Amino acid sequence: MSESERLRARPEAAGGGAMRERVGEAGAILAGAVRDHQPAYVFALLSGGHDSLATTWLASQHPQFSGVVHIDTGTGIPETRKFVRRVCRYYDWPLFVVRTNEDYRTLVLAHGFPGPALHQKMYQRLKDRGINAIQREFTRPKGQAIMYVSGIRRQESVKRMGYSQPVQVYRAQRWVNPLFDWSAYDVAAYCREHRLPRNPVKERLEMSGECLCGAYAKKGELALIEAFYPWTGRRLRRLEAEVHAAGFPWGWEEKPPAWFGEVKRGQRMHEAFTPLCSSCNWREQAEKDGAA
Repeated sequence: MSESERLRARPEAAGGGAMRERVGEAGAILAGAVRDHQPAYVFALLSGGHDSLATTWLASQHPQFSGVVHIDTGTGIPETRKFVRRVCRYYDWPLFVVRTNEDYRTLVLAHGFPGPALHQKMYQRLKDRGINAIQREFTRPKGQAIMYVSGIRRQESVKRMGYSQPVQVYRAQRWVNPLFDWSAYDVAAYCREHRLPRNPVKERLEMSGECLCGAYAKKGELALIEAFYPWTGRRLRRLEAEVHAAGFPWGWEEKPPAWFGEVKRGQRMHEAFTPLCSSCNWREQAEKDGAA
């Protein structure tokens, strides 16, 4: 049974009045952050996953909601981008799709597939620079704060990565996580209550699929992608062959060998601010916790 099927089959952790209380608390977190920080714009970050969709719906109810930002990493599953566009059209949400000038293929041909050690490099090139582009586009005059509403939820592993508060300040960016104390069951109940559509990619792969950099890919993920999205799978297989030919003897699902890790030592994932990769960070840390 998939994660999505389990969530639909099991009653939500907070029902009735308790759920209304959770929604009220989430709305209060967002409203308080807007009041305290007075951002020029309030953007919801929609990756295509269930958490980000529930968060976007909540943010869209705020009077200062400015629209949706989707980061096109250039290495995601096209069906997720189509889902995001379709949802935004349906709800009439302004959508800003951002893609940096960085090219994933160029990066991995130069450095090999990242593994956890080079996750920060991938984040900076494929996502963080997209956020910086939004900052440049919408901050007039320079220095105005922009608020990004994300779907990060409190989980033990995520908390140790530095996400210990629902509101964080990073440069001229204000990051707000209104569903911070929600469970996955709360999110599922909220989506059902508002009849929010579910991304088929997330349903099938248990990840939103907007980024396939491979930093935290596990054995079997590529085969699963190939089974449901063969075009994307073939693209990654062709890229693997190119990367091998460029002199890097490991695949998309593999970590660089120890000798390569020694060369690249110094990038530690938990010291970096990478909110747009929280779900992948959590999966990696959760696996380490299970093995401990």
